[in-house]
Amino acid sequence: MVTVKMETMKPLAILLIGICLFSCHQKNKSDSKVAGTAQKKETEHFDWLVGKWKKLNDEAGKATFEHWEKETPTQFLGHGFVMHKSDTIWQEKMILRTNDSIWTLNVKTPGNTNPVEFKLTKHDSNSFVAENPAHDFPKKIAYWKDDERLNALVGDDSMKIEFEFERIE
Repeated sequence: MVTVKMETMKPLAILLIGICLFSCHQKNKSDSKVAGTAQKKETEHFDWLVGKWKKLNDEAGKATFEHWEKETPTQFLGHGFVMHKSDTIWQEKMILRTNDSIWTLNVKTPGNTNPVEFKLTKHDSNSFVAENPAHDFPKKIAYWKDDERLNALVGDDSMKIEFEFERIE
């Protein structure tokens, strides 16, 4: 029979606990690297939106623009406006952002006191759909990139408005 003295057990126990803690720490570091990579890939999906865009086939005398910029990896800012000659006759501010992996599009227009929040229901490497069924109009906003064109659609079950933009910068 082998007998182990208590004095020998203490250093051995401390060594085993240290090895376990070190192993757990290394696993957490590698898990967070994988999670960080997944988050980076997720936010890169919206880089296609960045730029200055002008609407094609606008009404005579009017010009519609959208400017999008990447403020942070998890937030994009948009500014849409319509010009009539040299006057801005309408504008909206947009924020596309994520919070705990839930992407939202917040839109502030002149007709609303507060921004209206639309939750993204679908998105991939060159498109997204955002919806708010409780809002009067629109209930759905979609953006997608088709070659060098940026397309948008706003609407509900009874009416849809389509936009096609070309990059100007």
